[in-house]
Amino acid sequence: MKEFNFTYYAAKNVVSIDDKTIKAKSGPFIKHEFSVKELQHFYHFATKDYHVVYMTYYSERTGKTKKVQLYSQENTGDFKNLLDELAQLFPNKSLNHLPEAEALKMLKVANPKKWVPIAVFFLISLCMTIFFYPMLMHYFDNGFAEVTIEDFLANPNLGTRNLNIEGYLLDAGLEETTTTTSKGSTTTTKSNFIPMVDSTWAEGDPIKVVLEFGEMTASEYDEALSQIQFTGVIRDIWWEGIDSDNIDFFKKEYNLVFDANPILIEVTNSRHNDGFVIWIWGGTLIFILIIVVIVAIRMNKK
Repeated sequence: MKEFNFTYYAAKNVVSIDDKTIKAKSGPFIKHEFSVKELQHFYHFATKDYHVVYMTYYSERTGKTKKVQLYSQENTGDFKNLLDELAQLFPNKSLNHLPEAEALKMLKVANPKKWVPIAVFFLISLCMTIFFYPMLMHYFDNGFAEVTIEDFLANPNLGTRNLNIEGYLLDAGLEETTTTTSKGSTTTTKSNFIPMVDSTWAEGDPIKVVLEFGEMTASEYDEALSQIQFTGVIRDIWWEGIDSDNIDFFKKEYNLVFDANPILIEVTNSRHNDGFVIWIWGGTLIFILIIVVIVAIRMNKK
């Protein structure tokens, strides 16, 4: 029995061949075992980034034709030796004498040069959508509710995250500064957090709602404390919400008690929020699609 070992990034591939059996293992989970007489075809497909050997075999046990795909980075392990062994043992099973399109058609395998750009676009689109998911959810939320903090805490499921909430702010503010540096340019943004309570709140009662404002001057801060109604959006999707470090600050500096999961409401003064995201998300996907199409055209010309 001869054994061939090669890798594709973190995936380890092992192929063993003897007089009766071919065994192929890709990674820890994908395994194939079939007799040499069940082997139908094999084909070596190569790009500048990777190599792959396709094998098809007819399983007498299941009565179905199955495919084996074994990827390899260039010049890793025994991949070339495996190709030489297959060519020597099964010369009539090789499809490498055929044009690429015809060989792949016989194997019933989609041409990677065509589906890889599509897969790349799908993967990037999925990542982009996950990244923007909270904002997209807010964008598509067209509802609006007007509630007091008492009613909101009694029933927080309003059917929308856009709301006008009535309550009282505590004179216990926190200003958070975020500095972002990109390509030598530094951007600084400031946010202010102020707890909101109802009229029955007493010192020692847990804080359940915190409002987030943008940058505020001293007079704007005082003006906010004098108001009882605020329009904004509940930030509670996935990673949204108030940071634990900010809660710790309130506990340490103001000796406040907090609910296990205080609700963060960003004051935006808008009944519909995150309208910009559809342009960023959609524009980015269109730009990526254009790049993928250009790459696909160039790949198919090679």
